[in-house]
Amino acid sequence: MRYYIFLFITFLFPICVWGQFNPHNPDEPSMDRLTPNYDYAVYKNGVTFTNKSKGASRYLWNFGDGNTSTLKHPEHIYSQPGSYKVELTVKNGKEERTVINYIMIAPESEYSISGSFTLNPSQKGIRNFQLLDDMFRDLMELPLSGDVTITVAQDLDLSLSNLNMTEVANKLIPKLKDSPYKVKLEQENGNSSFLSLWNELNKENYGLLEQLVQYMDWGVSVRFGNESFHIGNWDWVFKPGPICYGKQSDEIRFDMYSEAFTYEWKLVETQEGLTGYKESGSGKIPAMEVINTTNKYQPLAYEVSCLYQGEIYATHLVTLWVYPQTMYLNLLEPSDNGLIATPDDVNFSWEPIPGKNYHYEVYIRKQGASEFDYIKGVSDSRCHIENYNGFFQFEQTYEWYVRTYHRCSGEYVQSDPRPLPSVKQPIWK
Repeated sequence: MRYYIFLFITFLFPICVWGQFNPHNPDEPSMDRLTPNYDYAVYKNGVTFTNKSKGASRYLWNFGDGNTSTLKHPEHIYSQPGSYKVELTVKNGKEERTVINYIMIAPESEYSISGSFTLNPSQKGIRNFQLLDDMFRDLMELPLSGDVTITVAQDLDLSLSNLNMTEVANKLIPKLKDSPYKVKLEQENGNSSFLSLWNELNKENYGLLEQLVQYMDWGVSVRFGNESFHIGNWDWVFKPGPICYGKQSDEIRFDMYSEAFTYEWKLVETQEGLTGYKESGSGKIPAMEVINTTNKYQPLAYEVSCLYQGEIYATHLVTLWVYPQTMYLNLLEPSDNGLIATPDDVNFSWEPIPGKNYHYEVYIRKQGASEFDYIKGVSDSRCHIENYNGFFQFEQTYEWYVRTYHRCSGEYVQSDPRPLPSVKQPIWK
């Protein structure tokens, strides 16, 4: 008898039990608990569905307009505005469950644009633009209801078919200027694609491009006929990093932005205490070992002229910040006097280190404590703490300081600690 029990446990039980979970047979159940769930994103009259169900092997979508789908992540376009009852039924063997959401499709007059998109001629999808014209048309005509990011597929060379880029720019620039939302064009996998916007390079067209660059984040390259401009290199070229004490600056190669221009540059601002800099030249600004003998961050500013066929198309101010030997951070507010006796929010601020963006850390301790506590990290030169009295204790004195990691020294730079205004117990009347 024991022999037969052993035989059943060893050979027959795994076959009977584990055979129930054959992943190649959708009619057999999964080991996961069956949980239907989905997210959706609406763009104009189309909806992208993201299936987040667990334990399911089959799916049935009912879009509420007479159409269905068995895809895991379908998309659907509605022919009429209105409210639609969308059902997702998931199955696992003989068990099935359904989740329902109501989706509103707005009339065409209420369409807007926000969120993430792609630009790829070989890809289909509600949030994919196959044509450059379609992308600019929606950006130009639809209200912005949030930030927009458009990822451009790699190794493309796209041109406008019917739209006139001058007309597009003249409509898009004031719209972006007045909007609180940002539009970003980013490059897929960092491989450069080209958008041919104008057939020729002239001063008017280039001026419109520079305005677009001011209000849009461009990570792709642009062509005017045969002349190329690598807009993704804009900040790298025209907003260079600082000059560290005792080290050479990086050379500034303007041809990394465009070889269509020739470049002339001249010094327009410097301060006493700086030595080792160049005053003027053409082409690139060479590497320089500029020494700052003061105890302050000092600017070294050059005016760069961009010339095409001998005519100046644009001028830019390129500022190099020269760091002193000893780095520092100065706190601004709150000051070290006065009382705060209300539960108002408190803003901490300090003088930012000029140059590239830094990440700052704020630390606070009760006066007399041995260690500071980390409170918050920010990329701006200010920190907001809500409900000041709820964060601190009444009738106590605190200190605070700020620090940041400095790429020149490879060490942290921090301010001197400063007392906080004391928190006085309010008198309620």
